[in-house]
Amino acid sequence: MKRALASFALAVALAGAQSALSLHLGGLPFALPLLPVVWAAVEAGLLEGLGVAVAAGYVLDLFSGGPRGLLVSLTVAAWLASRLARSSLSVRGALGFAALTGGATTLVGLGALLLARFTAAPGTAPAASLVGRVLLESLATAVAGLLLHPLLRRLERFVERQPEPGLLAR
Repeated sequence: MKRALASFALAVALAGAQSALSLHLGGLPFALPLLPVVWAAVEAGLLEGLGVAVAAGYVLDLFSGGPRGLLVSLTVAAWLASRLARSSLSVRGALGFAALTGGATTLVGLGALLLARFTAAPGTAPAASLVGRVLLESLATAVAGLLLHPLLRRLERFVERQPEPGLLAR
């Protein structure tokens, strides 16, 4: 529970940082709130990871302005795919985490693009040329994951810290 709340706060902070960075970097797309989702897929248990995925998906939904629930379901799918990749690949290092983050971002971006394309009115569907932007977003998020990997390791140590036994704990 503590990890899910910390990850929710981190996802909100990363979404704010994403907005500011995107503005100052000329619209370079990021999906920074996906970092806690991939981290939870690698490090957390089943229920804690699911809580992190739902919370980060909710944050993505709030900041995207799209239909509610779309990014929650895609984030949970990315978390499940990351857990599957964790069980068969070595992704505990910084490079593995960055690659897994890029893959999860690609899954969420392409999934949102395809679902929006299939459900939109014929003249308002997003163009297929947005696939290049999704791939750029995946690359930028993977680089951000590589850079923020030490922060996530520190957050993990903070969340896992057990309280010192005091007078009442004996």
